[in-house]
Amino acid sequence: MTMTKHFVILDKTELTDENSTIDFSQLPYTAPNVVRHSLDMTQVVIKYLGDKPSFFDGKTTYTHEEIIVILAGDDWTDNTDPR
Repeated sequence: MTMTKHFVILDKTELTDENSTIDFSQLPYTAPNVVRHSLDMTQVVIKYLGDKPSFFDGKTTYTHEEIIVILAGDDWTDNTDPR
């Protein structure tokens, strides 16, 4: 059985703060530096599988379809014409 992927968007400081409650042992990542960052490096997208970890309580959860739309936006992808 496959666990459903869910995503949250956090301020990067929520990962880098010395009092961060993000427990990477409950996530499919090994460290904060391997998550997707916004172009201005102020926000990160974090994926989790299955049930929402308690350290994400109060955070908006996105489906895969929703996060794809968000990540295609100008805050996450350089959409300027390269010509």
